[in-house]
Amino acid sequence: PGMKAMAEAGIAQPAIRKLALQEPWIPGPNTPAEQQVPHNRIITDLAEPHVVFAPSGPLFKEVNDIVRQPETLVYQGDQTAKAAFGKSQPIGQQRLDTLRKELDLPPFNWGAAALVGAALVMGILAWVFGPEIGKKRTFREKREARTAFAFLAPWLIGLVGLTAGPMILSLIMSFSDWDIITPARWRGLGNYNEAFAVDPVFWKSISVTLLYVFVSVPLGVMFSLALALLLNTKVRGIALWRTCFYIPALASPVAATLVWQKIMQPEGGMLGTIVQHTPGVNSLFAGLKLADSNGAINWLGNESTALPSIIFMGLFGAGAGMLILLASLQGVPQFYYEAATLDGAGPWRRFRNVTVPLISPALFFTLITGFIGAFQAFTQVYILTTGAGGPNNATMLFMLNAYNAMFRTLRAGYASALAWVLFLMILVFTVLQMQGNKFVHYEGETR
Repeated sequence: PGMKAMAEAGIAQPAIRKLALQEPWIPGPNTPAEQQVPHNRIITDLAEPHVVFAPSGPLFKEVNDIVRQPETLVYQGDQTAKAAFGKSQPIGQQRLDTLRKELDLPPFNWGAAALVGAALVMGILAWVFGPEIGKKRTFREKREARTAFAFLAPWLIGLVGLTAGPMILSLIMSFSDWDIITPARWRGLGNYNEAFAVDPVFWKSISVTLLYVFVSVPLGVMFSLALALLLNTKVRGIALWRTCFYIPALASPVAATLVWQKIMQPEGGMLGTIVQHTPGVNSLFAGLKLADSNGAINWLGNESTALPSIIFMGLFGAGAGMLILLASLQGVPQFYYEAATLDGAGPWRRFRNVTVPLISPALFFTLITGFIGAFQAFTQVYILTTGAGGPNNATMLFMLNAYNAMFRTLRAGYASALAWVLFLMILVFTVLQMQGNKFVHYEGETR
């Protein structure tokens, strides 16, 4: 009955062939005229013997994605099909050869893996609680400790079950070749070796991520600081302006990205329209060969503009950093500015020698959290490129590459290895940034 109702409404062809070859799907003498459109519904049955299904298999998806990566460039006319696929086909073949070799790997020993995981947990517990063992405590101190652990128990259970436990499992999985469905195979350091020595997308994602991080974060901090300085004034209606600049930071990343997708669409997009109708700017883009013959700019479909467009879109959320810096600016005592003015310091000298040192803790915090967040950027690129990281991997951020490895090609082991590489990258950059703590001025600190 459901299939007949769908067919009568003209929504879908019945899945049963007997029903698909009779009324109401195939118009007959009793079929009303409004239900006879289109008249060629029989073509789906006539074409069935000639249907050729695309190749499929456990290795096809990943290899096909590699080979088809430059497809957008062919559609746009930037490259010929022979030139574009001539470069991607050998890479895809190399990847296929590597994947075939993995089919002969030995099975993964989960018993030994469980022992290693338990040893890691015990080692962490010994490192945390070891110094406390053997200390003499009074009855009151013991009672307070038990009460403290009772209150901490929900958090500790969540930490072990939802954070530390999955992290240890991912570390173990990074030494395996596993798709979550078939039995896991032992790969040792093969996943890490593949990332650094075999997979070309890995280094492309590293370069794209570093470019994104080192451009978007300083640019975002400067924009936030500029807004904070602008809004750190006592004029009528300033609270309303502060609210207006902060509200975009509260918007859902998905909703904000969809709005920017409309703004940046090549045909009728607001940003492209502004560029097209601005004298000088349109000729500049045309001279850089970023616009087509009609003056339209494919912001997200051009290798040269895709990543800069996403970085520009990131300024939409500068209100969060602005709020932190604005709070810090309002905590700067006015007598410092008065003393500097009496000494003959101009606006720039006051900003450099008074404002920046006194808000340096907030700047330092914004930079560190900004770098950590930028390394993990994912949502905007995933929505704008539907997970492909295109065109031609121009927006393939590291998190997107790890996501594709896990959920598009079902390579849980390789995705876990990528996750740990990202963790170490963030750790190294954070430690290096912490060396700049000596240049931060903390009020009341003696050096």
